[in-house]
Amino acid sequence: MRAARVFAGSILAAVLASLCCIGPLLVAVTGLGSMSLFGRFEVVRPYLLGISAVLLVAGIIWSVRSRRTQCGPGMACEPDSVAYLAWLAMPVLVVAAAASFPNYPSYWLAVARKNSASSVQPANQMTTVRVRITGMTCEACASGLAASFRNLAGVQSATVEYPSGIATVTYAPGKISVEQLTALVQDAGYQFHR
Repeated sequence: MRAARVFAGSILAAVLASLCCIGPLLVAVTGLGSMSLFGRFEVVRPYLLGISAVLLVAGIIWSVRSRRTQCGPGMACEPDSVAYLAWLAMPVLVVAAAASFPNYPSYWLAVARKNSASSVQPANQMTTVRVRITGMTCEACASGLAASFRNLAGVQSATVEYPSGIATVTYAPGKISVEQLTALVQDAGYQFHR
């Protein structure tokens, strides 16, 4: 039982460590909340990953020790059974998935990249601005910010590249201004450079 609680703590620490990247993606997809809140987790990410690893190792050690004292060779609960090893692998896989979220390939973030723009304007009434955005720490930041741009009324398309930070936004000047785009970026906790 103690090992299960330690595994749960390890998984929680791994999820919190990746919240700086998971959060903006959730905000962009749902349109709720502020992305800047999640950026604060980036500072503590290394510590949370360390805590997650220590808890994971402790859970495995406690689980193996407990199992070996309760089971002997040839018993149904033999310590090295396939089912037991599969049980031990589950928290390891969940922690690895949560901790590596910022490194997932960009196709995992395709949901945030779907164009949810407002009504399409004739091309001659659209303006495209290309700016540099700093402060992003992963691909999820860029995808979340691009989706947030596309959720604005008057934005036809938006892309944000990571790690260069180059954002290209096509919008209807009568519906939205560069100042509003700047405010969105700053509210998300990033810096907007024209």
